[in-house]
Amino acid sequence: MHSVALLTASYAKDIERFSLLSESIDTWLSGYTRHYVLVNDEDVPLFARFASDKRVIVPASNYLPKWLWALPPALQFLSKRRVWLSLLSSPLPAISTATAPRQWTRIRNGVQVIDIGKP
Repeated sequence: MHSVALLTASYAKDIERFSLLSESIDTWLSGYTRHYVLVNDEDVPLFARFASDKRVIVPASNYLPKWLWALPPALQFLSKRRVWLSLLSSPLPAISTATAPRQWTRIRNGVQVIDIGKP
């Protein structure tokens, strides 16, 4: 028998929506083994209250390569989106979940990102 896991990416400003989502999942969804919640490292304490035997809060640093790091929020005064920096590629803006991706774009070093264009 196959097992099913859920994966949700979230962040601090989305915690109210995530609260509704987790409540809905707990109430109405069955048949899954785990619900993994991927959040920025600094947001882990905010999401800790949602952790349970079936829900695991995972810091993003566990899955991102060591050569990729986020620009601190205090330095993001030019952009409302999170910017990821790397010495191996161009800066990558965070992908907005509110905007549907329009096309795939290949950038240097074989890294693929979604080009969401203008909202």
